[in-house]
Amino acid sequence: MAKKRKNRHSNVARKREKRRQNRKSKRKQLAVQKHQALQRAKSDEELLQDKIADSKLLLDEPEFENITFDPDLLRQKTAEALESDLFASEDEIDEEPTPEENTENISEGFRFKVLPHLMTTEFINTVSQALNACETRFKRMGLGEKAEVALVAKSLFEYADPETLVIHPLISAICARTLKEILADPEPIPDTVTSVFSDVLEVDSLTESEDPPGPPKTPNDATEVIQSVTEPIATHEPEADQTTETETVPLIPEVEPETLRAKALYQNGDGLEVRRAIEVGDGYRVVQEADSQVELAHIDGQRYITLTTDRLLLQCASKELLDVAMKEIEALCDDTLFYLARTVDES
Repeated sequence: MAKKRKNRHSNVARKREKRRQNRKSKRKQLAVQKHQALQRAKSDEELLQDKIADSKLLLDEPEFENITFDPDLLRQKTAEALESDLFASEDEIDEEPTPEENTENISEGFRFKVLPHLMTTEFINTVSQALNACETRFKRMGLGEKAEVALVAKSLFEYADPETLVIHPLISAICARTLKEILADPEPIPDTVTSVFSDVLEVDSLTESEDPPGPPKTPNDATEVIQSVTEPIATHEPEADQTTETETVPLIPEVEPETLRAKALYQNGDGLEVRRAIEVGDGYRVVQEADSQVELAHIDGQRYITLTTDRLLLQCASKELLDVAMKEIEALCDDTLFYLARTVDES
């Protein structure tokens, strides 16, 4: 009996030690997985920063050949900013700035107090269309990396507000092109406005020569732009003294799915992972989200998707639009979707 009791105690001790070793091993595995996930996240952010920085090179593509800011509106808003003393730094109240500081103050004031007025809905739509055309052409030519640069830029222009977009490298490049064209124009403009434009170009050229190609050097600016891809930014109401109202594209479309009579059902072979391809590729925005279901509405207000781990339901306002939407979704998701059925309620 004593021997059996001793063996039982030994077995219990071995099992307890085995469980302890298993828990220790699991903790190590979790720590390794967490470290790997952090490394991947860091790598993804660096790649995204690279694509944002490279977007300024798109200005050399034919789709952007004629894209500039409205020169008349640019002159007007710059003159108004000068009259309102918006380029003055708060530090100037206490002490006179050096010429270098004054130039930097003017450049910063121009970027954050003048450029947002130029980011009209028409301008943003023009840039977005050019980016979409670039992405399509690059894909057809097999230029995958360039297509990704255009895709990232297009996503930013769909989500971000004007105050965020003014720090985008592509906007900086468009601004520099516009200022150079204005300064080369023989049409006379006030000396003070010319001075502002020259100061802005001077600071931009210095920044360009000092910063090597690669991710943005200012962490806060880079983070703000990167977050705008995944986090819709609230639309800011224009101030009372602004004469030109800046509009933004609606971020969350309002769609009533019960009114959409044309439907198509697919078997989803990729779980909720198919969501990313739909969300970034065809203008859909998430309107509701749960653990096992995501609902997305298109910015045109005429298409709605309910996505689960094994089904995708596409709803449209008409049969004709359903035909178009089905082709787009099938092209985006490739072989991950299997068509099951479609219905059109004519009542």
